[in-house]
This record gives sequence, C-alpha cells and structure tokens, in this order.
Amino acid sequence: MKISLIIPTYNRIEITDVFIYQLVKYHQDDLHEIIISDDGSEQDQVKVIEKYKSEIKIPCKAVRQRNKGFRSARARNNGARISTGDYLCFLDQDCIPSIDYFKHTKRFARSNRFIITRPIYTKKDEKEKICDDSAVEYLVKLYEEHKKHLYKLVVKDYIYHIGKHLGIGDMRPKLQAGGFSLFKDKFQSVNGFDDNYIGWGHPDDDLGRRLYLMKIFGFNISHRAWMYHLWHPPEPSKGKGFNKEYYKRKIYDLEHVTAHIGVNDDTGEEIEVIKINEVNR
Repeated sequence: MKISLIIPTYNRIEITDVFIYQLVKYHQDDLHEIIISDDGSEQDQVKVIEKYKSEIKIPCKAVRQRNKGFRSARARNNGARISTGDYLCFLDQDCIPSIDYFKHTKRFARSNRFIITRPIYTKKDEKEKICDDSAVEYLVKLYEEHKKHLYKLVVKDYIYHIGKHLGIGDMRPKLQAGGFSLFKDKFQSVNGFDDNYIGWGHPDDDLGRRLYLMKIFGFNISHRAWMYHLWHPPEPSKGKGFNKEYYKRKIYDLEHVTAHIGVNDDTGEEIEVIKINEVNR
C-alpha cells in the first residue's frame, strides 16, 4: 500500500511551512510521495517546500493551476491525477496530522471505506506553540484536552457506519475534505471531486454522497488519528453559499455517481508540475 499525500494549498505560506516541517520530521517514512496542489497562490509555495529539500527522503512534487477563483475541488483532482501511489490521503495545509497518523490510516484502510479524521481546532495564540521543537509536547497536551470530544465523534460515527452496512441511515458519517483518505481506484470510479464547484462548500458533501451510492462507506478513526487545525482568518467566501444551488440541483442515484467534470477528464486547462525531489521508491 503506497500512500500519496495530497496537500491543497492557497497562500498562507507560513502555515505550509509548519505543515512541511512536521511532515518531514515525523511522517515521511510512512508515505510513498508528497504532492502539493496549489490553487493559484500569489505567494510562492514551492519556495517554502524547497527549504526542506535536503531533508525530504521521498518523492515530492507540486502542481499549480491558474487563479480563477477558489477551486479546491479541481486542485485536489490535480494532485490525484499526478499521483503514483495506490492510496490517496488528502490533508489541507492547515491540518497537521497527529503522530502515527499514516500508520493508523494504513491499519484501518479497506477497499469499501473512505477514512475520516476529525480536527482539534486551535486558537490564534496556540498556533505559534506548534511551530517550534517543543511542539510534540504541546500537541499531546491539546489532545488530552480534546480526546473525550474525539471519542464521542468516533462512537457516533461508528453507529452510522454500522447502520449503512445494515442498509439503514443516511449519508453519514460525512466526508470532510480537510482530512480523508481512500484507495485511488475508488476515487477514480466516481470521477473524483466535481470541478464545477467554485467557492467554499459542498464539493466534499457531493463526493461523499456518490461514494455512498457505490457502497464505499465512511469510517472515523479519530480515536487513533486526528488533525490539529491551525488557526487562520476565515475564508472570505465561507457561508455565502455559492455552491448551494448547484448541489441542490444535482441528481444522486446509481446513474449519476460520477462527477460531471472530474479527475478522469482532460479539460485542456494548463497546469504546471514541478518536481521538487526525485527519489526512486
């Protein structure tokens, strides 16, 4: 099982820096490759990553698309398109994985599952404490403060998961794009994310519903693997519902499980792929 980690980015290079630092120090041995998928940043994400080039021991590359609005769905698809692993893990640039995150992802991965991990939301003043060498101790402290909440979510989502196998319940546990994973062939079978979503909201709901139709069910492992969501100002388009009407218009049945425009489609739009570190695996 080869995990391709796909990290969608847009500006906020100081957050990307913290993510890559944590990744290089604690996680790369569990990964097949690292893919930075940028949504047309004005800031130079590649320059930040190249700072760690000598420390990165696995293949690492970046893919960039032009800035034509908030197109996180397409950015994630771009990362999946250029991946070479057989298992895809998506983590947002502001979601730092817990220690052994990817070991537990491998442990719980199944062909009929997408793995869900939930975040611990940090405060503005806590972000700085995650950026230095004492971060591990501080992250453990944060986990101890939030673990009861994470366990409650896991129990609730496990009930939903069992219900789906019994043929009851709705499309829960929900897929949240900030931290989830699944086998690449399952992602491709529904044509990945729908590129038509531009702005905040609903591309993950849409993908989750289509996966459930294919009997690929969500499974929450946040009792073993979780994320630390780094504080940042809210996304300007959040809550404005740019995608709501498109989502409501879509038909969800077995004849409509593939994205209208998705990971398997060549739209002809130019993207730039940059190899940061070439290592044979």
